[in-house]
Amino acid sequence: MWTDELVIRLRVATRVVVLSGAGISVASGIGTYRGPGGMWSDTELLAAHHASALPGSLPVVWATKGALRAQLLRTEPNPAHRALVDLEGYLAGKGVELTIATQNIDELHQRAGSTQVLELHGSVMRSRCSDRGCSLPPFHDETVPAEGELPLCPRCRRHPLRPAIVLFEENLPAKVVHQAKQAARLAEVMLVVGTSGVVFPAAGLVETAVSSGAYCALVNAEPWDFPHPGIAETLIGPAEQVLPRLVAAVTGTESEGTETGRYRGEGDFVEFG
Repeated sequence: MWTDELVIRLRVATRVVVLSGAGISVASGIGTYRGPGGMWSDTELLAAHHASALPGSLPVVWATKGALRAQLLRTEPNPAHRALVDLEGYLAGKGVELTIATQNIDELHQRAGSTQVLELHGSVMRSRCSDRGCSLPPFHDETVPAEGELPLCPRCRRHPLRPAIVLFEENLPAKVVHQAKQAARLAEVMLVVGTSGVVFPAAGLVETAVSSGAYCALVNAEPWDFPHPGIAETLIGPAEQVLPRLVAAVTGTESEGTETGRYRGEGDFVEFG
């Protein structure tokens, strides 16, 4: 179980930040990218999602991201997403802001009801022209292209659309990164949820928060291979199990029988079941 210190800090914090990754969406049926069975274990898919492979790799990009878009149109946020909405509501009642900086492109945080979400890697539910010289801004798009189809930009009518996500070799949106860094600097507590901690610059937000004095807790399905020394608590277990219990403890709605253990100190962790 979490420590009393984490619960107390969340209750008295004036600013809280959540850094979320693919692990928070697993219970919604969304696959992860790294680790066994992750998308990037397929080297051809990995190569196709590099900006330098465009425009030739667009059919592969649309095949994978179009399928994800179709899946998202029929899936729902899970208890981990909803727990963060509950935490936001509790904190908002005390005038405290909760910001989520997410590496995910699935918009499930927003669909669950979170209001302060910074999308570091864009959204698969938006499209933009593949020609950066085109004036078409990214737009919400629920269209799922047919196999082999490359949808044409409705403005320039010359270049195909692409999902409005950040590919390898592309910079993250500068404004969003600035907002995320600012939130991390001001945070008193940071929850790091469902991320491997190896994807930069997103992972650098942990160092930013720690350097500014934030109390950081990790919620992840497995321990990090290279734990950050500034992580004060590590809760090992599915986010959809751990977060609702933690938030219930913070808000005072925790039910009996949910205690499963305690983490305190480097190298020790507790599994949730």
